[in-house]
Amino acid sequence: MPYKITLLPSNKSFSCPAEQSILQAALENDLTLPFGCQSGSCGACVAKVSSGSFSYPEGEPEALTESDKKANNAFLCQAHPASDMEIEIALEEDTIQPRIVPVKVIEKSQLTHDIIKLVLKLPVGEEFPFHAGQYIDFLLKDGKKRSFSLACPPQKDNTLELHIRHVEGGMFTDLVFNELDVDEIMRIEGPLGSFYLRTENNRPIIMMGGGTGFAPLKGMIEQAINDGLDLDIHLFWGVRAKRDLYMLDLIKQWQQKLPKLKFNYILSEPEASDNAEETGFVHESVIRHYNDLSAFDLYMCGPPVMIDASRKAVLEHGLLQENMFSDSFDFQK
Repeated sequence: MPYKITLLPSNKSFSCPAEQSILQAALENDLTLPFGCQSGSCGACVAKVSSGSFSYPEGEPEALTESDKKANNAFLCQAHPASDMEIEIALEEDTIQPRIVPVKVIEKSQLTHDIIKLVLKLPVGEEFPFHAGQYIDFLLKDGKKRSFSLACPPQKDNTLELHIRHVEGGMFTDLVFNELDVDEIMRIEGPLGSFYLRTENNRPIIMMGGGTGFAPLKGMIEQAINDGLDLDIHLFWGVRAKRDLYMLDLIKQWQQKLPKLKFNYILSEPEASDNAEETGFVHESVIRHYNDLSAFDLYMCGPPVMIDASRKAVLEHGLLQENMFSDSFDFQK
């Protein structure tokens, strides 16, 4: 039996059967809710349940906290209704419908020992609008998909930039690193996700990236520069060792155009020669710099373990749930 789900304060409602996630049912009813990884790792789809009950048939989401349980928050990508429900969540208003398009590989270059930059070219005259920070899916011949964040804002030359890290034993990244050639044609679907910059409230911004989680943050910062925005941004980038950093000269160029942009990198496994200024985990650095996060918007992107630990820590230091935007890289082989 389907249940009635009502979204507050919009009072939009839709039906959702018990065997379907609330997020998926909303999307199928053309109601775009905030979402990211769709695996329960990032917390982008968390919302307060005002009335009704729900369950997690696949087990509790990885990023679920005790605070979420006390507040009766639900991870909508994993939650299934067990009754009619009222949920407090704002609809995404500035949405772009995803589409499937062919792309040509026009550049494949090495950024670090295990990360490449891939530049894709859209067909002449093909429109592919997106918000900087969103991601795309590669559509593979076996029907599987692989997701990667866009590392650029919309480009006049109709190109898309991706930063792809090699995953040991990963079927798709093995193919990209060892077999994919320039001029090859691939199919993508997008844009996807609700990880993009919100600037309407003029709050100071903290950006936190882990590894190639730098990519969508790069796109957001470049979009801010292109739009002539005067934003107060502090970028924190966590990697294992100094050899995992890239595009540092580009960050210096950004700082000339965005005078309020600050940057720190944090090494979790520094090598002896790294001469690291900060070590540990990236969220620990954020809290060292800003013990009270109540005045900030936070954008974070990286592996699930980083997002999970960071989300718990920043909420404990005053960050409001509604001011946190995240995307989790759930690596698939």
